[in-house]
Amino acid sequence: MSEPTYQHVTVTRHGDEGYVAELALARAAALNALSTDMARDIAAATAALAADDTVRAVVVTSTSEKAFCVGADLKERNGFSDADLLAQRPHFRAAFGGILDLPVPSIAAQLLTRRIGSSRAADLVFTGRRLDVAEAERIGLADRRVPAGTDRAAALELAATIAGNSPVGVRNAKRALRQGADVDLAAGLEVEDGAWRATAFSGDRAEGVAAFNEKRRANWPGK
Repeated sequence: MSEPTYQHVTVTRHGDEGYVAELALARAAALNALSTDMARDIAAATAALAADDTVRAVVVTSTSEKAFCVGADLKERNGFSDADLLAQRPHFRAAFGGILDLPVPSIAAQLLTRRIGSSRAADLVFTGRRLDVAEAERIGLADRRVPAGTDRAAALELAATIAGNSPVGVRNAKRALRQGADVDLAAGLEVEDGAWRATAFSGDRAEGVAAFNEKRRANWPGK
């Protein structure tokens, strides 16, 4: 089945089975400045990926060699009325939420305060300053550093590693991590137990045990 086509993003499947999906921001001439139409495309593309059971990991990349995304399209907003700006907001929220709510792991930017804490987030938000890769790694904004020019390949390799694991287990692990992060310990343990039950009695669990004992690569049923 062919992928849907969009004006401002592209979706490419990687690997023999196509388990890794690459969602590329494709307004390179505008350094991927986020316009209303681009936000609509991101929302539509992520909704399609979320509904596709064959997707096991998503990598968000950029077709621009100069920038990943420079933020909102201020040229578009230059002609906005207050009503226009308010009307744009739901599309932006749907785009950001579409990436955040993917049921599979996504290699992409994450929520700043939750990653680095309120004090460090406030420093960056209030000042708007830029930071280099060394500081980004030190404060936990970047998970890992790779040589310049190899970021896309490294991200796809990481996604392929994730996609090789049980899709049922990985989806439930992500759900447990998200839902259990901001609740008390007792509630968090209940979230973890629910995710465990959803995995433990799945076909993936049976296949994983069999593959281990037969010393072969698992052929995950994904259910």
